[in-house]
Amino acid sequence: MVFIVSIGVFAGTKFSISVGSEIYKNAPYTLFYMIGFLSLLSILFTTLLASQILFKEKEAHFNLILYATPITKKVYLKNRFILVFGISFLFFTLLVLGYLIGQQIKWNTNDYIHFDILNYLIPVILLGGINTFFCSALICSISWLTQNKLMTYISGLFIYILYMVALLFSNSPFMAQSMPQSEEARKIAALIDPFGLSGFFMQTNTYSITQKNTEIIFPEGYFLINRVVVLLLSICFLGSTYHFFSFQIKSRKSLKKNPISTIKKNRHAPIKKVIPVFNWYTAFKMLLSSTRLHLKYIVKSIPFILICLGLLFSVGMEIYGAIEKGIRLPQKYATSGVVTNTIIDTFPILGLIIILFYGHEIIWRSKTNRFHLIENATPQKEFVKLLSKWFSLSIIVIGLSTLLILLGILFQTTYHYTLIDWKAYFGIYLFASCPLCLSAGLICLIQHWIPNKYIGLTLSSIFIILTATAIGKSFLIHPLLRFQIPLKAVYSDMNGFGVYASSYIWLLLFGFAFVGLLLYITTQKLGKQKKILHITIIVVLIFINGVSGFLFSKDFQFKNPDETLKNQAKYEKQYRKFQSKPQPSITNVVTNVALFPSQNKYRITGKYHIQNKTNKPITEILVNFSDDFNIKKAILQVHNTSYTVTNQYEIINLQKDLLPQEEAVFNFVLEYQWFPVNGHQSFNAIVTNGSFMRISRYYPQFGYQADREIEKKEQRANFQLGDATSIKKLETPKTKTDDFIYLKMTISTEQNQTAISVGELTNQWKEKNRNYFVYETSNLIPFRFAISSARYSLTETLYKGKKIEVYYHLKHSENVEHLIKNVKNTLDYCEQNFSEYPFKTIRFAEISSFTKGFAATAYPNTIFMTENTIFHSNIKADKKQDVINELAGHELSHIWWGNNQINPDDREGYTMLTESFAMYTELMLAKKMYGQKRVLENVNLHTGIYLNERNFETEKPLYKVNHNQTHLNYSKGMVVLYQLSEEIGEAKTNEALKNFLNKNKYPNKNPITTDFLNELYAITEKKKHPKIDDLFKKITLYNFQAKNMVVKENKNTFELYFDLIAHKYYENGKGKKTNVLFNDGVEIAIEFSDGTSKIIESAFFKFNKSIKIILEKKPVYLYFDPNQKFIKLTNERFSIL
Repeated sequence: MVFIVSIGVFAGTKFSISVGSEIYKNAPYTLFYMIGFLSLLSILFTTLLASQILFKEKEAHFNLILYATPITKKVYLKNRFILVFGISFLFFTLLVLGYLIGQQIKWNTNDYIHFDILNYLIPVILLGGINTFFCSALICSISWLTQNKLMTYISGLFIYILYMVALLFSNSPFMAQSMPQSEEARKIAALIDPFGLSGFFMQTNTYSITQKNTEIIFPEGYFLINRVVVLLLSICFLGSTYHFFSFQIKSRKSLKKNPISTIKKNRHAPIKKVIPVFNWYTAFKMLLSSTRLHLKYIVKSIPFILICLGLLFSVGMEIYGAIEKGIRLPQKYATSGVVTNTIIDTFPILGLIIILFYGHEIIWRSKTNRFHLIENATPQKEFVKLLSKWFSLSIIVIGLSTLLILLGILFQTTYHYTLIDWKAYFGIYLFASCPLCLSAGLICLIQHWIPNKYIGLTLSSIFIILTATAIGKSFLIHPLLRFQIPLKAVYSDMNGFGVYASSYIWLLLFGFAFVGLLLYITTQKLGKQKKILHITIIVVLIFINGVSGFLFSKDFQFKNPDETLKNQAKYEKQYRKFQSKPQPSITNVVTNVALFPSQNKYRITGKYHIQNKTNKPITEILVNFSDDFNIKKAILQVHNTSYTVTNQYEIINLQKDLLPQEEAVFNFVLEYQWFPVNGHQSFNAIVTNGSFMRISRYYPQFGYQADREIEKKEQRANFQLGDATSIKKLETPKTKTDDFIYLKMTISTEQNQTAISVGELTNQWKEKNRNYFVYETSNLIPFRFAISSARYSLTETLYKGKKIEVYYHLKHSENVEHLIKNVKNTLDYCEQNFSEYPFKTIRFAEISSFTKGFAATAYPNTIFMTENTIFHSNIKADKKQDVINELAGHELSHIWWGNNQINPDDREGYTMLTESFAMYTELMLAKKMYGQKRVLENVNLHTGIYLNERNFETEKPLYKVNHNQTHLNYSKGMVVLYQLSEEIGEAKTNEALKNFLNKNKYPNKNPITTDFLNELYAITEKKKHPKIDDLFKKITLYNFQAKNMVVKENKNTFELYFDLIAHKYYENGKGKKTNVLFNDGVEIAIEFSDGTSKIIESAFFKFNKSIKIILEKKPVYLYFDPNQKFIKLTNERFSIL
């Protein structure tokens, strides 16, 4: 109990999360969410307790006596169920109590509201109590009816697996990266979710920030029905069990009677003397025999077959989800890499549960059956006994891994992708099976050390949770301590597992030597006999430990989070004064980058031409270098004086001021290399094949860098830093930041690779087994450039004087032609409606999946796309999911709407001028290629994303959107600009965008969102201006309802009567709504019994309107605004009775 409370305290202090930046950590909503999440542990509590309590008499062979007593079935079942449920609920209550105590250790009181015990009690009862009752009823019922302990474990495992799969495929908000659910799907999930989380999410979906922070949640509607249904269903389980349960002991199958051959008495036959031989060979035979015996016990049981089926089902659903990707993304090709990545991601945690319980079974089987006395009397050594059990569990792990590989091959065959990559499948054994085998060995050792089987199971479970799962990463600092934790390696078609495979082998060798050493010391007595042999074996194992451990961890660099915070605070305190000091601007960059992909290394040699573009003299310059780079040389030359820089951050005090418009030169040489023990940076991934580096981020910068500041308020308060640098207000007077540059970049890479960067390729050659490429920009560009390098295939074409180049992996050619087609469409649309493409080349380059964080990213004339999103997606499987059309249009449009031609001022609304405009262009291209139906599907999807995510932090109107509010600048931005185009027309919308671009492109002042709004006002009638303000300057929401619906059937027609109730709201950003006058028309969609539909436009009206519609067919359903011209709180379909 103390341990459970301790776990709760740990969760309350370390994992006391906030579901939104403005939602308190102990708000009613947050506590409901967290306690609902913790209630899933009731599966574990109930499973463990049921396996011990319900089978205690049977294991002690007391059941025969117990069943002979006058105890009734009712009393027997009731008492044991109350015991299982009561202790399970007690454990859960103690867990929440610990969580409550942990939350009172407040690191920052600003994250918490006043304490209210009801905020904890209500979810404990409604979620924890009912969920524990459900699990207890189901697991006890299965245990009693099957009379099999392993079936108890399996039932708990199956409940977890089936629930996770159901959440995944219902797009539950509980799952990460879930897509919006339809209203019907949300209702179904709310009703059938046995743990009530879907009902909770449905009820609170429209809660404002204030409601989430203050309103105690009582179940209503579907949530209430769900809780009642789960209780009734649990009672039905118990009732059925009571009906079918019997005290009768199931008889075992009769043993086959083998005839006993009689031996003829022969008094004269000599008796042979048997001399037992005990050597390595007999020990090996005993090891094989014991291993075979344990395997036979495990494999030849129905529970094991069920475990295999459950594992196949669970992982199979994950593989299916990884291939199909859902409603937003297209189907992936069923490559060995996709299958392998999914198995490595899902199998280890399930495998741990399996080996934990089977390890417990085979360790204690002899003692449970009273056979250990006979077993101990045999000459079999303890080492062989324990080793055979480890081998048995390891063979099970290897067998299950093989079974999953066969499942993967089946998926590949089913999806007609028969190119089997055995290197990828080998990674399953390396990164998933081997760590599980190590855990199996430690489980055997711990349960061997502990004389009590219940304590042994508990301690081994705790040990495994803490050392073999992701939890261990938070406190196991040194990588050698993490040898049990499966490496979440990513297999890339371009790069395989990279250097992670060879490095991880050393860690596994360390792990096996370490477990082998513990096993040998535990089971061998160092007596005089064979003492030298024992010592030699121990020394060899220690030597292997030392060598493998050293080779794996020799390049390890520990980054202390506390030290990192101190350095950030020190940087801010020392250098924030430079925010108000004039600093030079970079005007020209000439650089050489030498790439060494096979060594995960590159070297930068650079020369900056810098200029004082301010109207004040510069007396001192702050120079900044990125983390993890070695500064080989850094020299600033000003007025014939050289200043050497040696530190990551350094102030150069100039002997003579750099006056306005004066120039200087900065030369530098930097080196970077990463090692697998530390992991790679996603945006700085120099790998064997498919490298990508956002390399401009790692070039030296001048002046104070606000992005290095500490963000969290409580951490800032600890260092007495005051307020962080805030985003500039929209109303601040406009300024001009002249930061565009000319770039000349020479890149060298290994002889079999092509290097890609921004600008035009002006020269290339080979020298000393290396390839050289020179990229130059003819136009000024922002200080933003990147590099990729890989063994590329190239497809190129010339279109309207522009060269289109696509660099891709040899095996990923399927979508290249479609990509080029979409590039042409985008180029036509943007040049026709906005302005001419400013470069000679349009270049797309594929990069490996070692880079994560985006599907594609645009740079001046070059767009980089990850292999697992664009180039190897099976868009032919479903043409509705043409991610190439979306991403190619979106990213290429950033040449117009990004920081290529315009460079929006870094202030409120910045991303509306980049991402929102790109989303609009993407939508119009979908309309051009697929029509209005696709447009409505996309708008409906992004409206759902916006509505689902809007109530977790203060919302600002679109024209003041913050950079990190992606649901606003992407999703709402698309919806608002679509509605604008519906209101004023696509042509006028594009005219406003064109005028905005032409008036604000470089070298004009950096634009802001009101510049675009002014262009809209200039080309539209004044009566449209309030609507434009509603879209951009206000948070405007609508709700439509149909009341009092009546249908009158005439001879050839049907008359439909109903009251249309229209609500229009303005919100304050925190959920407070103000009713305003609705003065508009709305479209009404009517569906008929034959499946057809009709759209009718209503006249302008205010608030409510009684409507009569004459129809030729009988109406069945009615809904409003089918063309998504309003952002509606609900999209309800009204049934016409």
